Amino acid sequence: SNSGSNSGSSGSTSGSYGSNSGTKTYPFDPRIAAYVCDCNILGNTDSGMNQTELELDALYNRYTIPKHTPSNISSSSSSGMGRVSRLIVNTHMDMIRTLQLCEKLQSQLYSLGCYNVVYSAIEMPLVEVLSVAELRGVVVDIDRLNSLHGLISQGIDRVSTYAWRCVGESTREMVEKDPRNAIPAYNQQFNLASPDQLSHILYNVLKCPLPGNNNGNSSNTTATGRQKQISTAEDDLIKIRHTHPLVEYILQFRALSKVSNTYIDGLRPFILYQPVPVPVPVPKGATGAPGLARDPKTGTIHPNWNITAVRTGRLSCSKPNMQNIPNQQSITITDYLSHNHSHNHSHNHDHDHGHDQPLTIDINPRSCFRVNATKGRSILISADYSQIEMRMLAHISGDVRLIELFRQGGDIYNHLARSIMNPDGRSGYTGNSERNPVMTTGTGVGTGTGLEVEMQVPVSKENRNRAKVVTLGVMYGMGAQAAASKLNVEPKIVHKITDAFFNKFHGVKKWMQGVKRYV
Repeated sequence: SNSGSNSGSSGSTSGSYGSNSGTKTYPFDPRIAAYVCDCNILGNTDSGMNQTELELDALYNRYTIPKHTPSNISSSSSSGMGRVSRLIVNTHMDMIRTLQLCEKLQSQLYSLGCYNVVYSAIEMPLVEVLSVAELRGVVVDIDRLNSLHGLISQGIDRVSTYAWRCVGESTREMVEKDPRNAIPAYNQQFNLASPDQLSHILYNVLKCPLPGNNNGNSSNTTATGRQKQISTAEDDLIKIRHTHPLVEYILQFRALSKVSNTYIDGLRPFILYQPVPVPVPVPKGATGAPGLARDPKTGTIHPNWNITAVRTGRLSCSKPNMQNIPNQQSITITDYLSHNHSHNHSHNHDHDHGHDQPLTIDINPRSCFRVNATKGRSILISADYSQIEMRMLAHISGDVRLIELFRQGGDIYNHLARSIMNPDGRSGYTGNSERNPVMTTGTGVGTGTGLEVEMQVPVSKENRNRAKVVTLGVMYGMGAQAAASKLNVEPKIVHKITDAFFNKFHGVKKWMQGVKRYV
């Protein structure tokens, strides 16, 4: 077993403190036992859970296990036998302390009723499963990884080119409109990864409004005239994303760069390439065996699966984290400069419009991981709870409509999506462009005619996801501003969707109000 917060523990002991799950006997693991007894033992640090609280020394102190120091061994002895004797005795004393710790932990597990139900039946068998998973690893399709890297690099180049062009054109128009403008045409290839340069261009050159400032004042100096750094954080840029195409390009550049740096280039150091036999030149008349070389097309990643790192009991993963690899997403890169020129023929077409057509990049880092087809019997299974939060909400709130929806096999997220569609079945999201969507709410097809009719209306995957954001936001107290940022709409639209949700599920609203009153 290994140390740290992995599936195994450095303090496992066997003997009379082993756990029995069916016909399988497992050694006693004091770290996992302490975690089962009290998950709050982890505590909080700035970087997350404090795993040092599960180290043996910390557990000795927590459970007041004294350190035994024998008096018959001289601590001043420097001879070889003296050092060996101290090592033997200290090891023996540590074993005694560990056994005493295991005795206390086992007693506590029994008193809490967790020994047979949780520790022996769930946690310890899981250690074995995760150990095997760590050793076998996750197969990586290197060709797919390289292909995705090339696609993202193409998108980053396209976004950068469009960003430089649109800033140059905007500043040129500013000078033409007012020759007295002190801002010269900005034709430099600035660094899209530099917050300082972006802040200067957005707020000093292009005069974009300050994030959250409704009066349009873009001053970037303090009352004393001192220059101040204006934020280019994602949350702030989303607030002004409709003021200039550069903002959208910055957000797209960061999205592409994150996938590349974190989920492609960031995974490469962890890939263990599979050895394959290769022919080795052998002199005539000599004998030799084939050598081994790494297979450039197949590799495996062996992350650490941690079962004592999260208070809620969920698994976590590290080195690398394989649990937060995003699913498929699409990013459409549009040359807004050429798009605007095509609708305004008063401008001289003196630009190269070779990239007028929008470029849509489908990014799916999960597609880089596959089963090892060479073994023939490998199967990759992905399992998750079915809308578990909404099922719990239906149970504890007792909302009749929500319960009936689940009994009939309905999808709550599809149902809410239908409630924000126009009566003719079109998406409630309308607008002049994808950059400026406006959500409208309607009565929804089938409203008042029963769940059976409502379930017959098709719902797009995009609208279902938007409905899910708002629904879970209602449950977890997400503010309208945060939900609006995720959906790229105004907060008042989120309020309308939330009202539509509560109008359909009165029991949920009544239960939430009761909880607030109780608190």
